[in-house]
Amino acid sequence: MKEFFFSVFAGVLIGCNAATPSLAPAPSTIPTATRAPNAPPTRLLAVEPTIGPKPTASAAKFTEYAIPTTNATAHSIAIDANGIIWFTELGAHKLARFDPATEKFEEYPIPTPGGGPHGIGVAPDGAVWITEINASKLARFDAATKSFKEYDTGSGAGPHTIAFDANLLWFTEQRAGKVGRLDMTSGEIKEFTPPTSNNGAYGITIGKDRSAWFAALGGSFVGRVDPKTYAITEIRPPTARQGARRIIASAAGILWVTHYNTAQLGRLDPATNQYREFATPTASSGPYAIALDSRGRVWISEFNANKLARFDPATEKFEEFDLPSSGTGCRTLVVDKNDAVWCPGSGVNKIVRLIP
Repeated sequence: MKEFFFSVFAGVLIGCNAATPSLAPAPSTIPTATRAPNAPPTRLLAVEPTIGPKPTASAAKFTEYAIPTTNATAHSIAIDANGIIWFTELGAHKLARFDPATEKFEEYPIPTPGGGPHGIGVAPDGAVWITEINASKLARFDAATKSFKEYDTGSGAGPHTIAFDANLLWFTEQRAGKVGRLDMTSGEIKEFTPPTSNNGAYGITIGKDRSAWFAALGGSFVGRVDPKTYAITEIRPPTARQGARRIIASAAGILWVTHYNTAQLGRLDPATNQYREFATPTASSGPYAIALDSRGRVWISEFNANKLARFDPATEKFEEFDLPSSGTGCRTLVVDKNDAVWCPGSGVNKIVRLIP
């Protein structure tokens, strides 16, 4: 574990021992101008996982559900207020719905052929939103009418991951290296440009102070968009080139970040500017997806190690769970009200549930 503090200089938080970024920051943080065959699943497997160094969760169980469409490439996952699982099928260009009670799937082709449904989230009004990374669009799906409405984010944006703040939908533009914001009431879209270009803006979350926090995979930093001024601050974790990938905010305002390149879980306290890093038990594990359970424990996927891992902030210890199928490919995670963990298996064409 590493512990690090930051000082503020010229609007950018930089650790005293942090490496200088490979790309020089732009001189301004001023935002840019405004622009406007359903089939029942097959329950495939229920197995006991192999836990990490101390097998304390022997009752944990995995269950896998086969997706009706072959080569669907299930990518991102969300859960609604009724416990329905929603996920994007990047390879099949569909939005999918899975009911855990009936174990039945429904799939809905997106309006734009080849659009590439990628990120997903359920808005406060219950609507399901997705990003279309290939088409550079956002899409709203009305579950009652089973209809889509699309919003163009501009050529080359590559909208990636989304997060909600009341009637605002924030999203990263991975290909443009920007952060976007859609007013879901008016339909207005704004974009904000970080100081570091070509940063590969990736995961995004809303903090306790309503700031939009994002992880920049290519730039290896954590960014904050001020909710009032829209100025962007870049925070460099202690370990250089760590590959900050996905990010989530706790109810207390702590930011948790997966460090994909260096097999670490990062913890940023915005109140103190303290950044700590915790190495996963498995080396070169490739921490990727991230979620929180009802007790504030952090769940991550270890993409390269084909495992899920749970980190307890109280004890600062990990537990690891071997996924049942080789090459599962958990790119996102969601935790339901019973603290079951759900993963879209992008590499195995299954939806995976872990009851820890």
